Amino acid sequence: MKKLLVLFIAIASIAACGNKNESNEEKPLKVGEFIEVAADYVDSVVVVEGLAEHMCAHSKRKIHFVCPADHDLSIKLFAAKDSADFDPDLQGKILIVTGIVQEERLTKEEVDQMEKELIAETDEEGDAEIDAETEESEEHIDDVETAVDQHHMSKAGYIKEYRATMAESGLDYIPFYSIIVQKIVVKETEEPAEEEK
Repeated sequence: MKKLLVLFIAIASIAACGNKNESNEEKPLKVGEFIEVAADYVDSVVVVEGLAEHMCAHSKRKIHFVCPADHDLSIKLFAAKDSADFDPDLQGKILIVTGIVQEERLTKEEVDQMEKELIAETDEEGDAEIDAETEESEEHIDDVETAVDQHHMSKAGYIKEYRATMAESGLDYIPFYSIIVQKIVVKETEEPAEEEK
């Protein structure tokens, strides 16, 4: 009876180890899931699945990586310093990426500085527009003023959005997460099985 009990415990232990290894296989996080927990992975290795929406055409070392269902959920992928450029054929494909998470922060002080620069820029352009009025036609001045107004509204909009994000989070910075890529696997799209007739 003791031999049977020992044998049962040994088999149960082996089975438990086998199940543990299977459950520890790393399932990739989706981009949206990663964004929610990115702070927990800073300077650590992570596996993330998403769509390579856009690749920097100039350097081929940066990919805009998004959630296929919601392109507003995005992060940046960067090629490691000692690695080759990304293959342009990756653009538009679902990828499973392994890499190290990096965090950059936009601080309240930096947003304050952006606002000061915008105010100074607005004042300088206002003075330049007054000088230009004597030399330019009315129509051209209206076009320039419209372009300048749109430019400033865009910058002011970003500043307002940054401040709202900080207020909502209760932090005096906004974290931006990226992944330094170590490995990329193109996910094979699953073809629907043909029905037998």
